[in-house]
Amino acid sequence: MNEISASLRSWRPCGLSVGASVRVKSPVAFKDTATYSGVNLGPVRRWFLRFFSNGSTKYVILRMPYEALKSSLDATVATSVNATETRVNVTSGADVDRFSAAILAVYEAEVRRKDTEPGTDSATGA
Repeated sequence: MNEISASLRSWRPCGLSVGASVRVKSPVAFKDTATYSGVNLGPVRRWFLRFFSNGSTKYVILRMPYEALKSSLDATVATSVNATETRVNVTSGADVDRFSAAILAVYEAEVRRKDTEPGTDSATGA
């Protein structure tokens, strides 16, 4: 595990209340594979961040459109991947601190999405 992956693993939402109306109901979990490390809420399919370090360029995919995140990201390192994901190039663990506001925004959006998705138990995330 490298410095960037370690920084992402140490990231936690601050406090018990996230945003004005969102309460933390699911633990942040991690999944490591051969090609990426993921940060998710409970089940693996609830990922909101994936870190790719197997190529020459290290980057993070945030599960939120670039337009929604561009105010909290440096335009020189962030680009739109598609309508629902943003790519952020990273070079060190300190980069995680630079875009922690964007990580928190994506986390909040995933908590809201999980809580409003039909058939989801908001207490367990299942």
